[in-house]
Amino acid sequence: MGYIKILMSREVNLSIQGLKGVAALVVFFSHSLWMYDLNLVAMLSSTPWHIFWDGQCAVMIFFAISGFFYAHNELFSFNNYIRGLVKKVKRIYPAYIVTMILAFVMCNLSLDYIRINFTEWSNSFWQSRVPLFELIKQLFILIPSDTKLLNPPVWYMVVEVRMFILMPLIVYFANRFSYKWKLLVYIAFLTLGLFVYRFLFCFIIGLLMHLFIDNSVKFRNWLSHSRINSLFLLLTSIIMLDVRNIFLGDDSTLLLFIQSIAAAMIVAVVYLNRFKCLSFKPIVYMGNISYEFYLIHFVVLLSFKTLETFFTLYIILSLLVSIMLAIIVNKLVNNLW
Repeated sequence: MGYIKILMSREVNLSIQGLKGVAALVVFFSHSLWMYDLNLVAMLSSTPWHIFWDGQCAVMIFFAISGFFYAHNELFSFNNYIRGLVKKVKRIYPAYIVTMILAFVMCNLSLDYIRINFTEWSNSFWQSRVPLFELIKQLFILIPSDTKLLNPPVWYMVVEVRMFILMPLIVYFANRFSYKWKLLVYIAFLTLGLFVYRFLFCFIIGLLMHLFIDNSVKFRNWLSHSRINSLFLLLTSIIMLDVRNIFLGDDSTLLLFIQSIAAAMIVAVVYLNRFKCLSFKPIVYMGNISYEFYLIHFVVLLSFKTLETFFTLYIILSLLVSIMLAIIVNKLVNNLW
């Protein structure tokens, strides 16, 4: 398939949505499997197999997808920039507000969320009431607050909001230059991210990957020449994404940099190829509600600790209810606007 057709193809969009669906499920299992005190999970978490439920790797995929699609921003103008911000706010804020209010209510019901069969990590959340003022602070996202008090995964929202404010401005500045100088501008911001704000380079690398495949005919031809080439690059990227588990490394900037490149490569391969497994309708639908699911799943996991049920049922119920609530919130938000 020619590259122009790929850009126009709905199938590629489905594959990216499917990738988001898989990443959302990995985040769920990364949190749910750490809720119970299971020896097997603890043992495998220090091995490369951890990638199958490593939420940090999944979040890197989300960052790479976001950065990847900043590469083709509309021609910048102040009005377009404001319209883009308003569109983003209308997309993310209603679901975020609903989820945070639900977390606030459940946290303050004075239920016993500290359970013997659960891990120390799991029992560290919702130990005491959270004041209304803290909820109000967290609703504004960018105001410094302790996200662990209500819904810990929303730290991701702080990064995304900062980036949807900053990235269009960076793209606008870079687009004022020729292609080679544009690359130098992005590399300068990437370097700045290494020393100032690490998550910035996660987005910049995703953006650079999109520019690379746009301007490298040889790479696109190599990737489309054989399915084996695509699978080889995908497998290599997954191994690179798993670098922290392979080398038992800490959260160092170097390892995060390697993971950012790996995540961007995975997004590029999925973007340029048709993977039927990622275009499977339930997985695609999971990608469509991945944002709402990401926000709600941890609240459900903590709330269901009070059911005193066995592990498998706890996981299944939490997953099903999280999906159901994500669908409801998604439809409410879509109908709202």
